[in-house]
Amino acid sequence: MTYTSTQQPRKAAKTFTRVEAILDFGNGDVKYLIRKQGNSEWIGGKFPSLVAQVSKSEAFSVTFPGKEAIKYVVGKEAKHYTCTRTGDTADGKINNALPLTVEVIRQTIGFDTNIALDIIAVMPSVKQYGAALKAALKPLSGGHINIVIPGDELMGERDTFANIAVNKIVCQLEGHNAARVADVKPGKDAYIVDIGSRT
Repeated sequence: MTYTSTQQPRKAAKTFTRVEAILDFGNGDVKYLIRKQGNSEWIGGKFPSLVAQVSKSEAFSVTFPGKEAIKYVVGKEAKHYTCTRTGDTADGKINNALPLTVEVIRQTIGFDTNIALDIIAVMPSVKQYGAALKAALKPLSGGHINIVIPGDELMGERDTFANIAVNKIVCQLEGHNAARVADVKPGKDAYIVDIGSRT
């Protein structure tokens, strides 16, 4: 069921909240660690790396300058629509990076204010994915993309308008610091194995 909002949307504040994020656009799940500036604790979690482009009004939308809004359903709810998973293709990490990033913020921080985001993206090959991922998220730099999160009309909520401005994107190899945090005392030989959902 879809709803058409008759209320005026609640406009985004002009101030930006600084947020740091470590993102892994995994083949099966998106894993993340995220925190607001001033907080010492990280919020961690994951959700299925599924993305569907839809026409339903309760989906969140992303509007690029000079173009019509694109509406997305992300995560387990996307299973109800024709969707793609990050691991479906070699370019899945890149093609779905923008809506997956928006969904991480929506689930953890929300859009009570605009978001100024610093990202560490981990990946199996920086050479293969690094430049393409930065290019995929480049439209977010400067906060020129409008994000609209639909309110629940039955609860009397208004739509929320917000912007995400990506300041920095740093790409690192997956497992880059795994040896440092592993609580083991290896003997002569030791191996760290990353068993992913596809490889």
